[in-house]
Amino acid sequence: MNEHEPLSPGRVLRVWREYTGLSAAELARGMHMQRTAISNWERNLRGRKAASLDNVKRMAAVLQERQLLRTEHAAALEGMWRTVSTTEVLPGRPVWFHNFPEPPGPVWVWLRSKTEEKQCAVLQIGPFDREFAVPPGHGGLVICSPTSVPNPPLKVMFQSHGWADFGAGEIPLEVTAKLGITVVDAVSVIGQHAPRTPPLEAADAHELKPGMTAMRRLTREFKLRWSLLEPHFGDLRPSHRSPQALDGESVVTLSRATPAGTDDRGALTSQLLMTGEQIRAVRDARGLSRSAAAREATHYDPAHPIPEKALEKLETTGRVPPTPHFLARLDTVYQTDGRLGIERTFDSVAHPRSADKPYILSFPNYWQGHIWLQPRGGAPNETCDLELRWGPWQRRVRLSSQSVVTTRKATTDAPPLVAYLPPGWHLTAGIGAVPTALDVNVGWRPVSFAAARQLIRDNINSILRRPSAHTHKP
Repeated sequence: MNEHEPLSPGRVLRVWREYTGLSAAELARGMHMQRTAISNWERNLRGRKAASLDNVKRMAAVLQERQLLRTEHAAALEGMWRTVSTTEVLPGRPVWFHNFPEPPGPVWVWLRSKTEEKQCAVLQIGPFDREFAVPPGHGGLVICSPTSVPNPPLKVMFQSHGWADFGAGEIPLEVTAKLGITVVDAVSVIGQHAPRTPPLEAADAHELKPGMTAMRRLTREFKLRWSLLEPHFGDLRPSHRSPQALDGESVVTLSRATPAGTDDRGALTSQLLMTGEQIRAVRDARGLSRSAAAREATHYDPAHPIPEKALEKLETTGRVPPTPHFLARLDTVYQTDGRLGIERTFDSVAHPRSADKPYILSFPNYWQGHIWLQPRGGAPNETCDLELRWGPWQRRVRLSSQSVVTTRKATTDAPPLVAYLPPGWHLTAGIGAVPTALDVNVGWRPVSFAAARQLIRDNINSILRRPSAHTHKP
């Protein structure tokens, strides 16, 4: 096998099969198929459609039944196969976020760049971060962690533009070596960079003393140097800052395929962010037929089925049917992180509140990714302070009427998002990555010292193979 051969779905399947020691003929018999079918998949003779996601799952199941793969390996096989073509069907971006779902387990981040030279990328895990060199070429860099927490999300920042794919499971070193992928351990992020928050003041340090004692015990348990962790305890300080101007990053996405839909008040309603051709290419890259994609999307809301014909119309005409959460469900299936399109899920006109009450916002249970909010005052240039509380987290920003901000929903069972606005202000909210929004996913602070201590504990545990029974949400 040529180790400089470009990565492809077929090559990923071949390397995983060879790792198990099973011949193509033996695998074909186990799957009740012709050997030529396996050969076609591995050689990409008929493109990505040669192997479907259903067939890859069947392949993983056969290898598990023969005790050649563990569950964690099977998950990684499927994840790598689904994401190997990301660089071909999605544009590179400078910033990527991801919230891993629960329950915790082995996870990985696959960084790739098409530049001819090494590119630097920073991986941020909770209060810790490190800069990595992403090798040029197709293989890139995989950063492995023994487990994860759902929030805060992992953040990847490329020097220019690159691709970050996120997956579950354990990738054997023999597989990454044959695919030309460099591998590092996530534990190397601890203690590499200076903390992003100011050091604790004396009063804070005194109040945190019990928690810091517990953290010292944790570092001894994991054989870590206390000096690596102590500077990061500034992250324990709850938010007492005054409102600040928006300091987030613009959401980088595909160019608009259609104009944004708004109502007569100027509030967002919906927007398709990909052309029909792009949507078809992403579906093909994920190994899904139209019928399989429709079936998976329907699974998230069986009361409102998505027919195959609706997908065909979307891909050929760019028309979005009025089915509830149509784009959100497809986005979840295609793993496009909110960049398929946006949809409104809440409008305060239909859900009025008392003057002294906050807005309570819920989003589809299955959704993990970008959500957006658009406050609306009485005058175009009017400004206000928007205070957000989500579980143990809080964020306060100052913004003008009709501005759109975006953050992320991390877990499927997240509590409602609570939004405080001045009397007389209305609010529209929804799901998806609004191209013109400002990202306020960073800068959230714990609501209390107790919540902050648990945040630090969760992130240390996630990196050092000790999943916590209590993880912060959303």
